[in-house]
Amino acid sequence: MTESARATYVWAGLVMATGLTCWLGIAHPFAASSPRLVPALAIAIAAGKAWFIGLDFMEIRGAAPGLRLAFQGWLLTVTATLITLILI
Repeated sequence: MTESARATYVWAGLVMATGLTCWLGIAHPFAASSPRLVPALAIAIAAGKAWFIGLDFMEIRGAAPGLRLAFQGWLLTVTATLITLILI
C-alpha cells in the first residue's frame, strides 16, 4: 500500500471515529444505564485517533523505536488514567 493510500484510509477512519463520537454525544443510547460509559468510550476513541495521527501524520511510525515506544507509552498512560478517573 502506498503512503498516500494509507493516509487516505487513515483519514477516512478518523472521520468515521469523529462521527461515532458525535453520535455518542447526541444519541448516547447507554447513558441511562451507565452514564460513565459514554465519556469513557469517547476518551478511548480519542486515544485511537491520537495514535493514528501520531503514527501516520506526524510520521512517528518511521521514527526511532525509542521515540515510537515513548509516544505509545505516554498515550496508553494518559488514556488509562483518564478512563480510570471517569469510572471511579
